[in-house]
Amino acid sequence: MSNPDQVLLADDYPSHLETVAGIFKAFDFEVTAVSDGIIAVAMIETLERLRLVLTDFEMPGMNGVEVLRTIKKTGVLRALMSARIGTDRTFDESLRQQCQPDWLLAKPLTLSKMRELIARLRPK
Repeated sequence: MSNPDQVLLADDYPSHLETVAGIFKAFDFEVTAVSDGIIAVAMIETLERLRLVLTDFEMPGMNGVEVLRTIKKTGVLRALMSARIGTDRTFDESLRQQCQPDWLLAKPLTLSKMRELIARLRPK
C-alpha cells in the first residue's frame, strides 16, 4: 500500500509497544511508537497521514489524559488504554469527561479488540 495511514502509539512498556505496533503493521499501518506523552504530542505535527493516537493512561512526564486533551483540536482519532478500563464504571466515566476519547480500551489489548479498532479506522 502506498502512503499508508499512520498510527502514533504512546506507552512506557516497550513489550506492549512492540506487540501493538506489530498488529497495526500487519494491517499496513505506518507506526510511530514513543515511550512518553511529551514526545507523543511533539510528534503529532510531523505525521501527515495520522489517523489515530493510541496512548496509555499512566506514563511518566505527561499521562494519556493530558496527551488526548492537548491534541483534541487536531481532529485525529484518539484512544486511551488502561488496565483499569472496564473494571470501574466511575473511572471510565471520569476519563470520558476529562479527555473525551473516541475509544477507551482495556489492557492488555486483545487481537479481537485490535481488529475491531482497525475496522473502525478503515470502514468498508
